Amino acid sequence: MEKTKRKFKISIQLKTSIIITLFALFLGTIAIVFFYRVIYRTDNDHTKATAQNISATVAETIDVDKYVVVKDKIQSILDTIENPVFSDDWGSPEWNDYIAQFDSVQVECATEFNHLLNSLSKAVEKTTIDVDCIYLVFVDTRTQGFVYVIDSAGEDGCPPGCIDPIYDINKEVLTNPDRGFPPYITNTAEYGWLCTAGTPIYNGDTVVGYAMVDISMTTMRAIQSHNVLQMGLYVLGTIVILWVIGFVLIHFILIKPIRNLTNAAKKYVSTEDNQDSEIFAKLNIKTKDEVEELANAMGEMEKDINRQINELKDMNVKLIETKQEANLMTELANKDGLTGVRNKISYDSTVKDLSEKINSGAKVHFGIAMIDLNDLKVVNDECGHSAGDIALMKLSSVICGVFVHSPVFRVGGDEFVVLLQNNDYKRIDKLVEEFDKKISDLQNDEYLRDFEKISAAIGYAKYNPEIDKTVQDVFNRADEAMYNKKREMKNQQE
Repeated sequence: MEKTKRKFKISIQLKTSIIITLFALFLGTIAIVFFYRVIYRTDNDHTKATAQNISATVAETIDVDKYVVVKDKIQSILDTIENPVFSDDWGSPEWNDYIAQFDSVQVECATEFNHLLNSLSKAVEKTTIDVDCIYLVFVDTRTQGFVYVIDSAGEDGCPPGCIDPIYDINKEVLTNPDRGFPPYITNTAEYGWLCTAGTPIYNGDTVVGYAMVDISMTTMRAIQSHNVLQMGLYVLGTIVILWVIGFVLIHFILIKPIRNLTNAAKKYVSTEDNQDSEIFAKLNIKTKDEVEELANAMGEMEKDINRQINELKDMNVKLIETKQEANLMTELANKDGLTGVRNKISYDSTVKDLSEKINSGAKVHFGIAMIDLNDLKVVNDECGHSAGDIALMKLSSVICGVFVHSPVFRVGGDEFVVLLQNNDYKRIDKLVEEFDKKISDLQNDEYLRDFEKISAAIGYAKYNPEIDKTVQDVFNRADEAMYNKKREMKNQQE
């Protein structure tokens, strides 16, 4: 008698276990990769935004006059050097000899240099992120590199005259200085893993240098790895728990009912008279079948999924809070730190939007009032910069009190711009009279100190599409009117 070969069988329970295991590993891998990419991208974007905001704030608050003194001294020395040595040769005899030629900078410009160094050090202390250093540089077209003026790290940082090459991604700054250095991430042997951003420093309308910020990405990567590890362990633990629960549920909800159905089917086949048999009905398939039980199990799983969704929502709230912090930094970057009015960055952005409306042919009604504080340099020289700051704040208060329906900008050391809108645009002549009266009242107030008795000249121009092609045309006419007023005031004093 020929023996029947026994066929190899894999039970549904084993197949289900293998499928669950593979599916759990797949989901776990996808989840870990997803969260890693989210955390990596979010942290990078946050770091870049923070670097940009810090550099913009430093560029706005730095003392440009002192910076120009130190910068011009370094530039004059650099122009005499035939073969400058880049930082790539840091520590070499040639580099040491090259840097030694700039030793006189800190001696001859001690007051300006120390003031700038103190300002940068305070800026670093105010940051809440791991800032590696803040430094001031200028671009040298001859060497096609950027030259260090001062580094917040002091002796541990890059000395004056140190030249770094400009990477290809930033080569555009050589022909477009206003571009600055948008945030970028590098990993070099000289400086390590850094996120760098640079904002132009303006002296009037001319770019004279850049406020640069380096944020260490090493610490950021360590935090990211820690967060990913924690998330991975959490996902792995959740998957293990779900695997155990799923295996048990499948055993009792799927495997056992299938076996019952198989036994019922065998019984049904073996019964000779099954016309009136109630074998399947007794299983209560129509009311208490496996699908309904599976639906109940899915309800339990839903609770667990909701818990995970709530945790993701909490994470989303944290991401929103991070975005709000970034928006706050952006708002601060557009505000003048001394007077509280809008700054040059905000003014340029407003002019850009207004220019787009003009170019599109839209009807616009606006004017520009130029206001200049008289004798600010005299106040600074005779009474100190703190007195000059008080004078600027007092003038800002007067401007904001008069032009209540228009945005006010501080576009220079002693210059303010009012973008005339709405009722201020219609009542500009009366508002100019009111402004002059308030200035006159301050000058006649015997209780004020001399530097608080401020003097200021105002001039304005309204946009006329027949003669003005750009916002700058209106600005130029307002600027000319202001200087005419300034000359008139000077003649009256004489």
